[in-house]
Amino acid sequence: MIDDEIQRALADIVGLRAWGPEISFGSFLALNFGRTRIDPIGSPIGEYFLGIYGAHWAIWADPLIVATSDDERPTMESAAARLDGATLTVAEFDQVNFRLSLEFGGNLAVQIRPIDDPDIEQWELFLPDDTVILAGPLRRLRHVAAHPDHPHSP
Repeated sequence: MIDDEIQRALADIVGLRAWGPEISFGSFLALNFGRTRIDPIGSPIGEYFLGIYGAHWAIWADPLIVATSDDERPTMESAAARLDGATLTVAEFDQVNFRLSLEFGGNLAVQIRPIDDPDIEQWELFLPDDTVILAGPLRRLRHVAAHPDHPHSP
């Protein structure tokens, strides 16, 4: 069942440090976890790569929200930089509400909630076994082989 696969993948990244956080296109938030590998275009990425792009996200520095996906780019970049080197302590997916919650040491957290766009994935988690978990469009979950030409594929 896909919920079990997601829970296993999230359990695998708990205890790992986030590195290379980046805001790229629009409000796309990227986080790397685990060892470094090289993607098809020659860029270093983590053995686990989380891309959040078709969802609302917020970065918390307890007890305050320091940035959301609706903020200006400098605010998003400053907040994302706080995650660099932070150890993931909790990773939970709530399938009922379709929310992904990540908690890090140092009282940091990222909360991802869905948007109801029928055409775009909300987040993707690339795994070391050349697969990817896709959340969306809408409330759809899939665990599929990573496309070899995707820039975040191993």
